[in-house]
Amino acid sequence: MPAHATTRCSIRHSPLLARRGNRHEELESAVSSNLQRATRLRLSILQKAFTGKLTK
Repeated sequence: MPAHATTRCSIRHSPLLARRGNRHEELESAVSSNLQRATRLRLSILQKAFTGKLTK
């Protein structure tokens, strides 16, 4: 087997790359959750502002 074929195989199955892939999925999930939270907060603030409950 050519050396480059062995290298590709070992890189493709690298635990480091698998961990990076998992970390990427975790970060993607966290970003999505935070965007949803930000949307809810923004809507809540707008609702309070338009009903006069935002001021003291």
